[in-house]
Amino acid sequence: MNGFDEIPVLAPVTARCAFTGNEVITIGVPEAGQVRDAFGGFLEATLATQGCAALPSARLADTGHDFTTFLNTSHAQVLIFTGGSSTSGVDMVRKTLAEAQATYLFESVQVRPGHPALAARLADGRIVLGLPGNPLAAYTALYSYLPPLLAGMRGLPLPPLDTAEIAQDIPALTASSQQRLIPALVRECRAHPLPRRASYMLSGLSKATHLLVADASGHTAGDRVPLLPVF
Repeated sequence: MNGFDEIPVLAPVTARCAFTGNEVITIGVPEAGQVRDAFGGFLEATLATQGCAALPSARLADTGHDFTTFLNTSHAQVLIFTGGSSTSGVDMVRKTLAEAQATYLFESVQVRPGHPALAARLADGRIVLGLPGNPLAAYTALYSYLPPLLAGMRGLPLPPLDTAEIAQDIPALTASSQQRLIPALVRECRAHPLPRRASYMLSGLSKATHLLVADASGHTAGDRVPLLPVF
């Protein structure tokens, strides 16, 4: 009887999330200046679909101490921040990465929504993925950058992208050269853009099977565009 004495095995990539923002609440009705959490429980489950082992998440106040402590005490291979990745005075991710002398893989992207997204490598090899605080922007960034990151860590080729014809016209952006990621429902090889897709909205994404990649110049119905899967 033939067989193998040894086979290569890939261990799950470990990941840990930090949910940030003094304005974020996890229960109850938000008051003025507050928003409900849109990530806890969902983000960890999303990581699991990609074969990650999600370690217990943390909730951070918008203080340098909390962010630095999270970096120094987290041993996961991938650390994911939601919020705090922009450049305002209360956004702590970039300040914390500077103090840690991290090396940026990218500092921002020419994509809407989600342009403040970032990725960096710490000195010990851990990867930091900074997601925007607005929910749709955060999830589009996660769907865009987590799969190629994991493929690289596992020594696998980049995941191929499907394409589909657009079911309706998509107007051009008049004041931007950025690409757009638009929640879409793909049926019978046609991508149907969904409404309610502002960066803070999730109702369109909740019905989506994919994100279609639209150029700033717009598209005519029937154009074929790349698709990112929603997982």
